[in-house]
Amino acid sequence: FNFGKIKYKRQNLTFTDFINRIEDGYSFCYCFNDNGRVFGQREKRMDNFHHTNFIVFDIDHCAANIHEYLNKLPLKPTLAYTTTNDSKLDHRFRLIYFLDFTIMKSESFYKRVYYKLASHLEIYSGFRMEDNCMKSPSQQFLGNPKKEITTVYNNILYELEDINKLSMNERYEKEMKDLGIEIKFNTEVKDTTSLNADEVIVATGSKARILKVPGAE
Repeated sequence: FNFGKIKYKRQNLTFTDFINRIEDGYSFCYCFNDNGRVFGQREKRMDNFHHTNFIVFDIDHCAANIHEYLNKLPLKPTLAYTTTNDSKLDHRFRLIYFLDFTIMKSESFYKRVYYKLASHLEIYSGFRMEDNCMKSPSQQFLGNPKKEITTVYNNILYELEDINKLSMNERYEKEMKDLGIEIKFNTEVKDTTSLNADEVIVATGSKARILKVPGAE
């Protein structure tokens, strides 16, 4: 597959529209500093990452099918769908957790949320994810236009408190320690020009908040 030919443009979609686009075979990615233009691989870089309101996980070569896997999870993804290479002998699917906050321009903060959710998935499913390239915000995700696609969804938006309450497994706890960060709520944002180098903006619900990120400067 030639990813270099894929082009992206930022759009506002309803949840139903988003599902329909996936089932039509469209690819998607996080938001980058594209200034509203069509963009491709050159712009889709970590140093050009702008924001995301969801986190994506790929589950490949799993013994359990998508329904069996999801039934084991207390915190179920907002959207899950089988990918194009899914089969009865080789289960493959994608999980998307939609967030009630925005991860803005911070790879460390993105990875903290990713590792928390990844731990939750591995602890409860008993399945170790081999493909961890999704820990980078620069990834892209393919839709699935096949009529055999299985799509499972709900209306859950996860808050930062939901993520912070999750337990860590040993694998991702080590990854988290390597980041050297601890993220906690601080104060409501009133003047973004006064932000220090170790602070990032996270929009939660209708209010934006500052998160302290020790060691990230």
